[in-house]
Amino acid sequence: MKLPEATLPPQLFYNKEGALKYTENSRIKIIQEQMAERCIEISEKTEGIALDIGCGSGTSTQALSKRDFFSIGIDISKDMLDLFDGHKILSDMGEGLPFLPGSFDLIISVSAIQWLFESYKTEHIPIKRLRRFFKDLYMVIKRDGKIVIQFYCNEKQTDILKREAINAGFYEGVVIEGNGKNKKSYLVLQCIKPKVDYQNKIKNKRRK
Repeated sequence: MKLPEATLPPQLFYNKEGALKYTENSRIKIIQEQMAERCIEISEKTEGIALDIGCGSGTSTQALSKRDFFSIGIDISKDMLDLFDGHKILSDMGEGLPFLPGSFDLIISVSAIQWLFESYKTEHIPIKRLRRFFKDLYMVIKRDGKIVIQFYCNEKQTDILKREAINAGFYEGVVIEGNGKNKKSYLVLQCIKPKVDYQNKIKNKRRK
C-alpha cells in the first residue's frame, strides 16, 4: 500500500472528500492530537506565539490553543483549512514561510514534512524545497525558540533532514519513541546550543 505522499499532491489527496474523511476519523484525530501534545512537551515551551506547519483541519493546532499559545496554522490544502476554525494561512511550506523574522516562540509540525521528499511538478526539486524550508524556519523562529517536527521518514531521509537543519544553522537532536508501527520520531531544533543531549536521552530511554 502506497503512502499518501507517494500518490498525489497534498492539496489533491486532501480534497473536499479526503479532508472530510480524514477529519471525521476519530482514531486519526486522537493520534494527531497526542503527537501534537508530545511535540509541545518535548519543546518544554509553555506560552507564546506558536506556528503549526501542515495543520490540516486544525487538530494539532487546537493542542497548542489548549495550552494558552496564540497559534497560527498553515497548510497547502484549502479544503482542509475550510474545516479549520482558527487563525490559518494557505501556504506551501516548501516555497517559503510568509512571516517576519523572529515571529515564533514555538513551531510544531505533525506528519507533514515527509511530503517535501516528493516531486509533484517539474520545478519541484525536493532537496531545494527542504533547504528553503529549514532556512525559513531559522528565520522565523525566535533565537530562544524551539521547533519540534514529528515525522515518518526512512533512515536516509532522516539523515537528510538532520543535515539540512544543521546547514541552516540549527542545533538538532532526534527523539525516538516506540517500536515498529508505533514508532514516532521527533526532530528537535533550536538556535542556541541545547542543555539536553537528545541522543543520550534516546539511548537512556532504550535501556529501560
